[in-house]
Amino acid sequence: MAKTNVKIAALLILILFSLIGCSEDKKKDAYQEGKPTFSFEHEEQEFTVVNYLPAMEEFIKAAEADPDNKDELYKKIVHGSLRDHGLGYSILEEWIFAVPFDLAKLEASVTELTEQKEQYEEAIKEALVLSADLLPGENKTIHVFPALPEFARSMEEVDYVTGFVWEQGDMVLLLDPRFNEDSLKQTVAHEYHHMVYEEKQKNLLFTVAERSVMEGKADVFAKMIYPDQIPPWASFSSEYEKANAIENFKAFNQSADPEIIMEFHNGSPVKQIPQWAHYKVGNDMVQTYLSEHQEMSIPEWTALETEAFLKNSGYQDGEQ
Repeated sequence: MAKTNVKIAALLILILFSLIGCSEDKKKDAYQEGKPTFSFEHEEQEFTVVNYLPAMEEFIKAAEADPDNKDELYKKIVHGSLRDHGLGYSILEEWIFAVPFDLAKLEASVTELTEQKEQYEEAIKEALVLSADLLPGENKTIHVFPALPEFARSMEEVDYVTGFVWEQGDMVLLLDPRFNEDSLKQTVAHEYHHMVYEEKQKNLLFTVAERSVMEGKADVFAKMIYPDQIPPWASFSSEYEKANAIENFKAFNQSADPEIIMEFHNGSPVKQIPQWAHYKVGNDMVQTYLSEHQEMSIPEWTALETEAFLKNSGYQDGEQ
C-alpha cells in the first residue's frame, strides 16, 4: 500500500500517447475470456499480470462439493496456483492468502470481480506504462488476488484496493469489487516504485527511517503520475499530529524492531504515534528534499540512500 501504500504532469499527455503504440504484439496482449494471465511489452520491459479468480472459482466449487476438506483444497488449488506463477512462500501467506471462512461472500465477490476484469486490467496496464516511462526497470509480474471477505473493514480504509511487493519482481494487488479505479492506478504506481527502488538499492535496512523514506518516495512518484489522487495515509491531518509523529520519529528512526515499525503503521495511542506515521513522515521528508534539489532526475533520487533525506530534514536529532 500495501494497500502504500502508498502515485510529471507536463509529460503526462506525451506519455498517454505512448499507450497507443504500447505492445502491438496481439499474441502477447491478451484479454481473452477465461485466460488467467496476460502479458505485454513496453520499451524494453515485459509485464505479466496474473489473475487468481479462476483458481478461486475452482476452489469454491471443490469446497462446496467437499466442505470437510476445505483447508486442504485451498492449499492445493489456490496456494498451488501461487507457486505455479512464481510466488515463493512467506509467513505472511497465512494471513494474506489465508483460508477463507465465508464461501458465499467470497463467491459473490469473485463473480463481481470477474465482470470487472477488463476494467481493472486496463487500469493496471495504464499505471504500469506511465510508471515505466518515468522510471524504467526490470521485468515485472503483477498478481491480482481477490481480497477475502474477512478483510472488508481494513479494505474500506484504502478504497478497497491495496498492494505490496511480495519479493523482487512480484507485486501483489488485493481487490474488493468496490475498488476505486483511481486508487487502483495510484496503488500500482506506488508499488511499481517500490520494485524499482529495491532493484537500485544495494543495502536495504528495515528501519523506521528506511521504511518511511521508501514509502515517501513511492507516494511522491505516484503523485507525479496521478496528481489528483490524495491518499489518506500520505498527509498529516493537523500540526499536532505532525509534531507527535516527528517527536517519535526522532526517537525511533534507527529502530528495526518489528513492533515499533508496526506502531508507525497502525498508530500507538500510548506513544501518540498517528496511524500511517511512516507514510506521512516519509512523504513530507521526500517532498522537502526534492523541493531543494529540483535538478535531480527520478532515477537519481530513487537510488539515493535514506541518510540523504534524513540529513538537515528536521526529522533527525543532531547527535544521531
